Amino acid sequence: MAVLQHAKGVVGFISSHPSNRGMVGTALTRAARTRIALVTSGSGVTEIERDGIRFRIRSGETSLMRCAYAWPPDRHEMLAWKRVLRGKDIFVDVGANGGVYSLWAAACGATVFAYEPEALVFRSLEVNCLINRADVSCRRAALGAEKGSVPFTVDRGAENRIAVAGDCSVESVDLLTLDSEFRGQRIRGLKIDVEGFERLVLEGAASLLKSQHVDVIQLEWNSLSEGTLGEGRDRCVEILDANGYLFFRPDEDGNLLACDDLGPSKRDIFALSPAGVRTTRGEQLVRHRAL
Repeated sequence: MAVLQHAKGVVGFISSHPSNRGMVGTALTRAARTRIALVTSGSGVTEIERDGIRFRIRSGETSLMRCAYAWPPDRHEMLAWKRVLRGKDIFVDVGANGGVYSLWAAACGATVFAYEPEALVFRSLEVNCLINRADVSCRRAALGAEKGSVPFTVDRGAENRIAVAGDCSVESVDLLTLDSEFRGQRIRGLKIDVEGFERLVLEGAASLLKSQHVDVIQLEWNSLSEGTLGEGRDRCVEILDANGYLFFRPDEDGNLLACDDLGPSKRDIFALSPAGVRTTRGEQLVRHRAL
């Protein structure tokens, strides 16, 4: 029953995904071939290619399997970065997982710094960057409010995070801050996806945010922070607002639309500094309109 429900969920994801519009049959066939390749490989590993970006996928690696189901998998957010990033820009990927955003940003010409704490997932990140010969510097570490070490969950794939009370399978990993890693540097793009601990990463970037040395920030914006930190997203809003950042959400084509509703959402939030707003090209910034 669980297998059947999972299959139905995958078919539903593929059929409804905006990246598959007009090509659902092709997408379903492609996904089926990837699943078959995983089963018949003997090693539980296969490789796919999307727009010239290669991914080596292990069985059970759900975040990378989404690339086999739809491309780009996070259409709204990834197309926004395609509009924002250009050659020689610095892009920092906090919670890089298997490298989907890192490799996408590198394909846009950016110089990428990717952080992923969990050992097995980090190995996947390294391998994917290696086979693409991408300009990505990979660091096995978590980022937070201060430097040190922190207990981190293992064997949860894309859902690994800083451990909280009740977590059993954990390991100690290095904990860094954005200020310690990039003090004084200009970061064009910053993506933070750390399963509810986004506020701590922002607190560790106090100097960068105060000086507005980060132009464009993407933050996971769901309700996970309520379970991890016991809070909503209000504190993230306070930190960013105090430093002059404005809030947007991307539409299906990657246009950034001004956002008034800052409650938890499945759609990520983009925060732009005044310089980020000025230098984001084209007509993608639509003000005074909420999604």
